This record gives sequence, structure tokens and C-alpha cells, in this order.
Amino acid sequence: MSRSLKAVFWVFLLLFTLIYIGALFCASELGSNQKLKGVFGNIWISIFSHFKLMTLEQWVDICSLAMEVGGFASDFFFGDKNTPGSPWFIAFFSIKNALSPT
Repeated sequence: MSRSLKAVFWVFLLLFTLIYIGALFCASELGSNQKLKGVFGNIWISIFSHFKLMTLEQWVDICSLAMEVGGFASDFFFGDKNTPGSPWFIAFFSIKNALSPT
């Protein structure tokens, strides 16, 4: 049981690190936009928004706002024309599935 708790701890630490880096990036780049200020206005709101995105709670609402803004905001969620998907969210969903494979 000790080994499994150790593995879960490291997965949670990696997940939090990815959420924190993404939140820092979004708070600095997207937080100044009026439409996205409520989602990425400061670091704490941005961390909570990334957690909601990871759990797919408000994926549609936040992505709709990003699509309205366009440009880099939509590329962060969906990738650009050369990248078929955002590397951030592929990593989030992969780590989330490592925690709960069902």
C-alpha cells in the first residue's frame, strides 16, 4: 500500500505542476483580455479554471470564450493548424487517466 500511495503522490505532484505552469502562462497571456479575465484574471482563478478544464466540468464554457477571443487563446486549447491538439491538455488527460483508468 505504501508503494501505491507513493505513486499517487507523484502523479498528483506532476499534475499540480502542469496545472500551475499552464495557469501562470494563461494568467500572464490571457488574463488581460476582458472576456477571459473572469477565467484567467489572476493565478488562483487560473489554477481553479485549469482544474475545472482537467475534470471537464466547464470545458465547453471556457473554450467557447476562448474561441470568441480567437488567436492564441483558441490555439492554447485546440492547438494550431500544424498541431492536432494542445499538448497541455493531452498531458492533463493522460495524467488524469493514470489516476482513474475507468
